[in-house]
Amino acid sequence: MISLSLTSSSDVVGVAVGSVDEVLAFEQVTTQRRHAEEITPLISLVAAKAGVELKQIEGLIVDVGPGRFTGLRVGVSTAIGLAAGLNINVKPVTSLQILAFVGLSETENASGFACVVDARRGEVFQQLFDSACNPISDPLTGDPVELNLLTKDYLVIGDGADNYPDHYQSNVIKGVAPRADLMLRAAENVDAISVDKLRPNYLREPDAVANIKSRQNESK
Repeated sequence: MISLSLTSSSDVVGVAVGSVDEVLAFEQVTTQRRHAEEITPLISLVAAKAGVELKQIEGLIVDVGPGRFTGLRVGVSTAIGLAAGLNINVKPVTSLQILAFVGLSETENASGFACVVDARRGEVFQQLFDSACNPISDPLTGDPVELNLLTKDYLVIGDGADNYPDHYQSNVIKGVAPRADLMLRAAENVDAISVDKLRPNYLREPDAVANIKSRQNESK
């Protein structure tokens, strides 16, 4: 099955075309606020490099987060449009699990992975995975000081660890973001869902909503 994978939950926008066994093409760009401008041309570029027309795509894989709210909305809305146009289902994969597969690609002897995504507001999203990238904890949101205590003996990976170096100091792979090529493998055992059920996995309210509620509480 030829699948297309999309990630835009971080400052990296990535697209890949291929299967579990073979990556036909893969590209990614780093951007701060241009996720919407980058993702569509990247899809066209990767499809052309793979020698695949969009109508030949049989499966769609999308990074549903957690991560940057704007990037997540761009990725999920793009996936919804593609899936509806191609009349195919979608496999949602979390950014945390994708990071576990990135960690697996970087080392052969890790006992497990602590995947950490910067949640801003002084918090991180964190989840633990075993050496085969299976989740062994629920995703948590909280203070990096407290969540770091859970990462002993795990390889730590993700921009949450990069951005809180005072707390995540050992066993850290730095400068890593979710990768679209590894999503082809990460989604192997994920059930596909209909496009109407696809939602971003924020794990927390967007900053704008939280700020509005805070101002409302202050005005009372």
